[in-house]
Amino acid sequence: VLVLANQESLSDSVVEQIKDFANNGGGVVATGLTSLFNDWRIRRPTFGLIDLFKTEPPPPAARGELPAPLEEVENRNHYGNGRVVYITSIEPSKNRPEFAYMNNKYWKLPRNWQQLKEAVTWAAGGELSLEIKAPTYVVGEILEQKELDELIIHLVNFNVVNEPEVKNVQVDLNIPQGKCITQVSMLTAKDSGTQTKS
Repeated sequence: VLVLANQESLSDSVVEQIKDFANNGGGVVATGLTSLFNDWRIRRPTFGLIDLFKTEPPPPAARGELPAPLEEVENRNHYGNGRVVYITSIEPSKNRPEFAYMNNKYWKLPRNWQQLKEAVTWAAGGELSLEIKAPTYVVGEILEQKELDELIIHLVNFNVVNEPEVKNVQVDLNIPQGKCITQVSMLTAKDSGTQTKS
């Protein structure tokens, strides 16, 4: 699944690549003004990815006027063999004043995080590479080390000050076809050292 979070400026060639990706079975989740401008930030008459989004952008603002707010929309479409979700906006849980320094005070899940999660799951056809059942302040990513033939799942507790230990975390990993698990190791940073469990 390709997630385009308000990627306003996309070149014509990138727009065509995204269409090909979706047409060939890829999932796309896009928000905001994604593809409304070209790579020179010149506004297009409509979204470059209008065939995927199936919705029109807001009209351009007159000189000196603020742009019209986006009407709240969520469209789910099939494009070729792929699935596409267009969502009007990501709704921050804490508004950051313009020019304010971006620090962890604003690193919060958006108010519509559940909507975004469901959009990615639907665009993936219901099958994700990795699913983690843990409190919302635990974040995970999957990394592949091809030279070692290893997959690494990296979990970070962003609430370590208040909740230094997180228990009963469930990790569901979709094993790539043709692969099998031969060993599982867990590394945790604890006090001054690193502990390994196999």
